[in-house]
This record gives sequence, structure tokens and C-alpha cells, in this order.
Amino acid sequence: PEDLNMVKWQEWPAKVENDLNVLLQSCEKVFICGLSMGGGTVLNVATRYSKQLAGIILVNPMIHVKLVPHQLAWVISRFQKMRDSVGDDIKRPGITEWGYDSLPAVGVHQLLKMLSYTRKRLHDVTAPLQLFHSVDDHTLPVSNTEIILAGVGSRDKNRIELVNSYHVATLDYDQEIIFENSRIFIQSHS
Repeated sequence: PEDLNMVKWQEWPAKVENDLNVLLQSCEKVFICGLSMGGGTVLNVATRYSKQLAGIILVNPMIHVKLVPHQLAWVISRFQKMRDSVGDDIKRPGITEWGYDSLPAVGVHQLLKMLSYTRKRLHDVTAPLQLFHSVDDHTLPVSNTEIILAGVGSRDKNRIELVNSYHVATLDYDQEIIFENSRIFIQSHS
């Protein structure tokens, strides 16, 4: 986790863009997907690549963190290098997500800067959008979903509520709903 304290937020979408460009050169249709912070990163990339994308799939995407402006995160990062992790919000017993045991505070500050930048450009996201939202998400409030759906410029956007999963829904009880509806979305936009 300490390595993330050395990374600027622009490097996250840049990595996605590098891989996306490889796919765009070799595939007729390209879809990008993201869960949580990955959803915020995908949205950032989509602000520049929407016209080249066949679609976007998001699962409990992050676009803001309530009550934590990036300026406050910067102050905290000066005094505390690591914060407690927020992982493993999974309803299904015995399932664990792989992730950091603690959160790098500078990395959190960088994340919040990326989300702020991306929120201001959501209108540039015009590709078809499928968004899955867990109604009982203990990590992110529903306002993330509402901000995204209200802000994107996509005419074709759909929200599917997941009633039997927490935040990490791709590992939870509703995972088959996500997989099957994603398959249908991809097929219908291919």
C-alpha cells in the first residue's frame, strides 16, 4: 500500500487508456467496466473515449466520498500515512476480496482529486451505460449512483438495483445478475 502514496491520480486512467488503445486497435467493439474506485477510473477514461466505446458497465461506482473534500484528505495525509481499510463489504459468508489491509492516505487524496476532476466532466460520458447498484452498500452511499446517472450525457443508460449484495457485488449473492445482465448489455450493443 505504501507504493500508492507515490502515485499521482493521472497514472490510474493513463494505465487504463494504454490498455484500451491496444483493444481499440484490434477489436471492433470495446466495453469498459469498473467496480467501486475502478468505476470512477472508468468514468474518467470515458470522458475522453466515449465515442470509441460500445458501452460502459459500472458496479457500485465511486464518484464522490461524502464529507471528505480532497483538501481535507491532503491535510490528513500530512499527519497519517495509512488509514484503516474499508474492504470486505460482502454479504455472502466466507467470501473475502483481495485488497489492501490499510489505505495509503496520500493515495486517498489522489483518488478524491481524480473523482472531483471526473465529476465536472461527466457530461462528456456519452457511451451506453449499464449501472448496477447495491441497495445495501455499506461502503458508498446511493448518492454516487444518483450523481453519475444525473451527470452523464449518455442517452442510453440503465440502472439495475441489487437487493442481496453489499458493496463488492461481483463476489456476492447477486453476481449472476451482474454477469447475465452485462452479457445481455454487451450483446445488445455489439
